[in-house]
Amino acid sequence: ERGFKTCQLLRRFWVIKGEDEDAESIEGDGVIGFFPILNDDGWIADESSDPHGEYEQQGQHPPPFVYQSRSGNFQRSKRGSFSGEITFVPGTKLQPAGDSFRVRLPSFPLVVPDVKF
Repeated sequence: ERGFKTCQLLRRFWVIKGEDEDAESIEGDGVIGFFPILNDDGWIADESSDPHGEYEQQGQHPPPFVYQSRSGNFQRSKRGSFSGEITFVPGTKLQPAGDSFRVRLPSFPLVVPDVKF
């Protein structure tokens, strides 16, 4: 048992590297202005997790929490890697249930597919 029913994403740190390109580091609060509250049933959108009101439907959402990253720039190559770390707080930012913890994201490949129309 992990000892808490929800956790909220606080910060993220990404390292995105294109093949034959310098690594790009992205660090900041939330992800794309959003601070998802995760639970066993999925994720919760409310004023705390969605301070800019980007999600029309507030409340419980089914898993998984998915978002489209706007980071990274593969100008020359169509291959690269992604790694990083996410910091969460048990409970929520407004009502923490313990000390924050970090989750490491091991490096995985990124590939931009060749698409022909």
